Amino acid sequence: MMYYRSAAGGVCKGLVVILVTGLLPYDSGKTFVGRSLLKYFRGVGYSAIAYKPIAAHNAWFQLETVEKSIELGVLVGHDAYLYWKDMGGEVAIEEINPIDILTVPMDFSILSSNIRSYFSMLESFLSQACIMRISCFKTNRTITKHYVNVEHVRKAVSTLRPKLIELARKLKPQPKPVTYKQMVELTNSPEPITCADIQLERLTRRYEVVIVESFNNAATPTPLSVKNADKVLVVAPGKALIYDGRKYLEALKILEETLGNKIAYTTVTRSVVELLKPQNYMRIHPCSKPSDRALESIEKLLK
Repeated sequence: MMYYRSAAGGVCKGLVVILVTGLLPYDSGKTFVGRSLLKYFRGVGYSAIAYKPIAAHNAWFQLETVEKSIELGVLVGHDAYLYWKDMGGEVAIEEINPIDILTVPMDFSILSSNIRSYFSMLESFLSQACIMRISCFKTNRTITKHYVNVEHVRKAVSTLRPKLIELARKLKPQPKPVTYKQMVELTNSPEPITCADIQLERLTRRYEVVIVESFNNAATPTPLSVKNADKVLVVAPGKALIYDGRKYLEALKILEETLGNKIAYTTVTRSVVELLKPQNYMRIHPCSKPSDRALESIEKLLK
């Protein structure tokens, strides 16, 4: 049994908190590993939950997320939905994914007069952000807010626009219209991260095993995700490097001193890996579906 200190200063009790990060910007295999871990720990009798504090998905390349969001009446990304299904929907999907952002590609014909501007928008994540959800957790209720950048809906690929409009109408509560500048300010404000960490602390009190998945190749999605991590898995195709959570945090703090002491978002996993040697590693076997058999020697995580 492991013990760790909470953000509020108290001591929480649980078996293990595992932070799963990606070595590569895309397609590291974090969700596959996270789902396989969830299957393993639940299969051997532990109360386990997967947590995706911050998620983003593209309406064009992951249209099923738009359709599922319309069905559920809440903005939800692909990874969070898979975790939710794996857990049999035992908690609200907002509880395993408090922050979600839907991006959309802009219609080339609208911006064709300024090719440089078009490619510049493609390179910027927030320049494509269309709808955002922030869910915060109080003692006995969840407060969810949706926001929509109406201008980005208008500039989105024309064949996609009807789906986006339908989505905005189906979401509960209804999205609040915001400008691009307001969306940037909201994303960079303390509110999303605070809400995500409050929920993480709630989960560590309720479950023996909490699997936290980062986004892209961010070294940590939120401050508490790494502060509470007993183990950190850095995932790449075929292998997951195992780090002691405290040593990983120490390395991250050293790196972030050079970046203005900003924890989360600013540091990529590669920088930590270049600075710190892993404790061990697990080989990942190719499987068509997440499985406890896909990960070799999972028991290393409990040592």
